[in-house]
Order: sequence, then structure tokens, then C-alpha cells
Amino acid sequence: MGRRLGFLGLCGALLALLWCAGLTHPPLGEAALLEQYDSVLSDLGEDVSYTVDTGSGLLYLAEQDTPCPRRFVYGLAGGRPFLLRAFWFQTGDFHYVELGVGERVWPGQREPFPSDMLDCYASTRPEADAPFRQETFAVGDLQVTLEILPLWDIEFPIFSPRLAAGTVTGPDGQAVQTFADRVWGPAIPITVEDMDFDGWPDFRYELGDFTYNWTESCWRYEPAAGLFRKDPVLSGLSMPSFDPERREVWSGERTSDFDWERRCFRWVDGRLTVLRTLSAHMESADLTLTVTDAQRGPAAVLWQVTMPDFPDRFFAGDPEAEAFLASLAPWWDSSYFG
Repeated sequence: MGRRLGFLGLCGALLALLWCAGLTHPPLGEAALLEQYDSVLSDLGEDVSYTVDTGSGLLYLAEQDTPCPRRFVYGLAGGRPFLLRAFWFQTGDFHYVELGVGERVWPGQREPFPSDMLDCYASTRPEADAPFRQETFAVGDLQVTLEILPLWDIEFPIFSPRLAAGTVTGPDGQAVQTFADRVWGPAIPITVEDMDFDGWPDFRYELGDFTYNWTESCWRYEPAAGLFRKDPVLSGLSMPSFDPERREVWSGERTSDFDWERRCFRWVDGRLTVLRTLSAHMESADLTLTVTDAQRGPAAVLWQVTMPDFPDRFFAGDPEAEAFLASLAPWWDSSYFG
């Protein structure tokens, strides 16, 4: 097992690319999954037990009858097993290995061993991996289950890794599709809604639990194939929102209340097309509001106004500054042209 960990450490960069891109594997039963993991299982000693999770495709290994048993979790990419995480004690130190991050060591002799590390170590069994979030919905005669699962139980406020795992089952209860992504954060929401306004439910989940400028993994349902596909365009949008009444998609970035940009899209022949862009930009103390539109030809500035010394006037309660901001309101309606 030690040799395997060393080899995987050398391959960490390549495997990290596979993992960060999102893992997708075909639905496999327990016997087929065990066959995929044969190269790992064939090296096991009699003192190591294993459990395979057919929903996520993960393999859990644990040493038995030892004071400080080692625990390992493997996943599949391209039909090959890779080490996802591992825990063990060595000369009083706690060791943790994560794909793409490498090995971390918490010295047990130079500082007190954190109690949450012990809890983490004790709860790396598959039965302890209860989902933080779970959504279930139907698409025709298909049943979709989405879960946000812990990768380990050590809580860092923002950078807490999670596994977003999904299973699509048919009328016979058999899995027809499974998929997984790595996400970050303690409170990852799952949203089920029609993102392309075709009458079928789609789903998305945030890739990071951040206040602004987050992106989401967006999966659209394709009725002809009876499967979900990850949409690279939607998944690349920052802070996306969807307006089914106007059949519009909105996205944009924000650095402050007075420095931001929002774009309005509409689906045209199956592709997202930019209709309008609204922005606010602060240059020195001058605030400029701009509307660019592309509905009547090439994108062009449709409206633009600037107010000098805006921050001082706004925070002093100048009514002209408030009216200046309010002048942008009608332009949020993409059918408004002044």
C-alpha cells in the first residue's frame, strides 16, 4: 500500500486535472465496480476490509483489529482507480492524503492533537457519510437523486471539500446514469429548475460557497438521449439566474456596489445569445452607468451617464445621486429602448 501511495503522489497533478474536471462513470453494479478496482483489491491483506458504494462508485478500505487502523477511499476515472483520500497515524502523527493536494501531517507530539481530527478519523466509514444536502425529483419515468456528501469531516469555514454525486434510475430501479463533481464549502445549495425553458427540469449546484462571483455546475436534461449533460456555457457563467417568464438568463460579476456588470442572455437555436449588458464602473470618484445592447445589430452602447464625485454625494444623502442610480432601473427590461 505504501508503494501505491508513493506512485499516486507522483501522478497527483494528472489525477487532479481529472478530478477537478468532474468525474463521470457509467452505471455499474457491485460486481462490475469490484472488477474495476481489481488492481487495488488484489494487493489487500487479510486484515483489510472493503465496501463499494454503487451510487457514487467509491471504494472504502479499512484495516481491522489494529489500534490505529488506516482508512482509504478510492474513486474511478477513465476506468482506473485512484486514491481520493487516506488517513493514518504514524509515530504519533496524523497523516492525511488528498488527491491533487498531497500529504498533510498534523504533528501529534509538537502540538495537541485536535479533537475534530480524531472525530474525522473515526467517521471515515461509508455509513458515516450522511449527505449535507439531498434533492430528489422525477423526469418522466426517471428518478433523480442528488447529494452533497462530505469528503472528510474536518470543517474549514470556506474550503471544506464536498462531493456532489448524482444517480438517475429508471422505472426498474436500475441506475442509468451516475456522475460526480468536487465542490467547496459547508453549505452548497442544489437548485432544480428549467434552465433552458424547454419544459424539462434541469439542475445545478454551486462549485464554491462564496458570497459573490460563484460559478455552478449546470446539468441540462436531453429528452432524446434520456440523460443529463453538463452544459459548459452555463457552467462558466458567474452568479447565474433564470427568468422563466421572460425566458432570459442573467449572469455577471461584482467587485463592489459601484463596480459590477450584468449580462442578459436568451436561448436562440439552442445557444445562449447575449441581448444586453448593464454595468457600473467607478473611475476615481466618477461613477459611470452603461447599457450595451445587441438586439438590433452588433453590440453598441445604447445609453451611458456619468456623475462626478459620486461617493461623497451618495453617502451625504444627495437626492441627485439616488436619482442617478434609479435612472438605470428601466433598462433592466430587455425590451426597453428609452
